[in-house]
Amino acid sequence: MPVARSLRENSVAIPGGRAEIGTDRPLIPADGEGPRRFVGVRPYRLGASAVTNADFAAFVAAAGYVPEAERVGW
Repeated sequence: MPVARSLRENSVAIPGGRAEIGTDRPLIPADGEGPRRFVGVRPYRLGASAVTNADFAAFVAAAGYVPEAERVGW
């Protein structure tokens, strides 16, 4: 089954709209969590179920992805 079809069949459509993000009291200001603001969000699709450890491991192996935790030594 083509990947695009598989993703479409195993995900749900999320409508776009207006979203409130950020905070006026960031715990770590350098993380860019502030200021609190509203942004426009385009429609997108979200997986209908959680990603399993096995799914993630397969993705890492196939894509050569290095997770952030490994890049920073956690």
